[in-house]
Amino acid sequence: TLEILGNKDLVKQLIESKYDLVLTDPFVGSGVILAKYLNLPVVFNVRWINRGEGHIFMAPSPLSYIPVPESGLTDKMDFIQRLKNVFFYSIIKSQENKMLLIYEELCSKYIEGGCSIVSLLQQADIWLFRSDFVFDFPRPTMPNVVYISGFQCKPAEPLPADLENFVQSSGEHGVIIMSLGALVNELPNDITDEIATVFSKMPQKVINYTYLNVLYNFVKFTN
Repeated sequence: TLEILGNKDLVKQLIESKYDLVLTDPFVGSGVILAKYLNLPVVFNVRWINRGEGHIFMAPSPLSYIPVPESGLTDKMDFIQRLKNVFFYSIIKSQENKMLLIYEELCSKYIEGGCSIVSLLQQADIWLFRSDFVFDFPRPTMPNVVYISGFQCKPAEPLPADLENFVQSSGEHGVIIMSLGALVNELPNDITDEIATVFSKMPQKVINYTYLNVLYNFVKFTN
């Protein structure tokens, strides 16, 4: 976003293109800042944000019966478990304060009158939630949340011939699919070598699946 907003020619091009909305991943807050600068509606396509689970961020989430992710708790908690839940929530809040500082600087620099990255995230017009409430404990939600679990799932197709041969060559041991996402390129060489050494001692064949996460896309509708 810093590179985009600092490029006057690119900003002019974005404004003149008259986009209808910004589709962004709130895990990186720069998308909503850019949308605010361009005065465009915002649509989130995610469940997780930079401070954790999206529900806790944008909907009432009483800690007495809403378990914080990674706490290992359910919606049925005794007093000690509720204290544990509050403790986990406090950790999330402290991490949030540190992680969001960089965005506050962008807000003060490019948004007239300043802004709060937290308030921008909470003002999203639509949350396309990659989840389904039937898999969660009962909890409050918001009217601008649309549950779209499974939208990326497609019927299975045959593997390409070369990959099929690779998988079958592992025999009865099967294969291991490992994914580090885009972070795989950021791993230090010593850690990469250690991972490769461990896998080399295993009977299974290993497939390393990587992807490039798209932070945000502009969407233009045609009438």
